[in-house]
Amino acid sequence: MLGTMNPIPAWLGAAVLLGSLAAQDAPVSKPDIKTRLVELQKEQQRIVAAWRQAAVAAQKAAETAAASGTPIPAMSMEPDFGALRSTTLAAAKDYVGDEQCSLLVFAFRTSKGEAEYGEILDLLRQYHVKSAVLAELSPSLAYLPQLAGARKATEFLTALERDAVDPGVLGWVVYAKHGPTLETADAKSPEFQSAKAALTKAAASSGDPRLQSRIQATLVEKEHFAIGVTAPEIEGSDLDGVAFKLSDYRGKVVFVDFWGDW
Repeated sequence: MLGTMNPIPAWLGAAVLLGSLAAQDAPVSKPDIKTRLVELQKEQQRIVAAWRQAAVAAQKAAETAAASGTPIPAMSMEPDFGALRSTTLAAAKDYVGDEQCSLLVFAFRTSKGEAEYGEILDLLRQYHVKSAVLAELSPSLAYLPQLAGARKATEFLTALERDAVDPGVLGWVVYAKHGPTLETADAKSPEFQSAKAALTKAAASSGDPRLQSRIQATLVEKEHFAIGVTAPEIEGSDLDGVAFKLSDYRGKVVFVDFWGDW
């Protein structure tokens, strides 16, 4: 059973049946959630390492094929976490509350395609919308439409906006809602100023430095470095040691090359 809700979701039905049959033989103690997550993370790392090794081999095979004029073999562009995701969802049936939420968040990170992302969002929305664990997923909230589709993203974000209690999660919900306006609207437009006010308030109340940094970076880019904005003053010395200021070249086309030597 997922949490304390009924009926049992379809994705857990078979697992629960098998689990009840196995329980008739002998009780099995579940590992604590930290241990379970470490096990899953190690398996994820193993899959990534194997994929990288295969990618190197595929690259060498492609070079050989190109040199000989034979067809270049296909290679996987990303690790396949399908089996790991299934294992994680099966493990989730053994836990409740925040522990279960942690496993679903991990499953989200190993998902691929709108259907898989949407499935996890539905489970989180039904059973864990108030969990503080969702803060781990927060930076992904702004990208949910691309991951799970517009409808699933809207349903999930609406539920969070209505029922979430963690200030960090709520802050990221505001970012998901107003961030696109902040990034695309003219900095002098009423829409931009409204989004800026909402996000500035959200950043202050969230207590999440990641959110605060992202909002501040977007504001600086839009208000100081956007096309049509006067560039900030730059002062320095040229190769001959002569002092100069960027404003000395106002009205001229200037190519600025920033570089360093460490």
